[in-house]
Amino acid sequence: MNQNLIVSIEQALATVQHFANLGFWPATALVEQLEWCLRRARRETLEPSPFPLCMAALMHQQHLNRDSYCVLTHQLRDIEQEMERFEMQSLEYVALCA
Repeated sequence: MNQNLIVSIEQALATVQHFANLGFWPATALVEQLEWCLRRARRETLEPSPFPLCMAALMHQQHLNRDSYCVLTHQLRDIEQEMERFEMQSLEYVALCA
């Protein structure tokens, strides 16, 4: 379990949840993706993501000219990259155990 990844996901989720509570529709999709990432990083689920992780792209499209969301967009991109590495390590582990 990667504690840094989990903390990053929890922080992003807290921020995005605020926007979802205000009815901002893209935030709802982000919350769903972040919740899956959190369950997966905690190894609470072994299921693959039911959707492509596109959190950073979604934030970038929605807030292209707003500097205040730049940090969140970068954080989401980092989470996506870490989840990809996490998934690759999990697959390698399963292959070695087979």
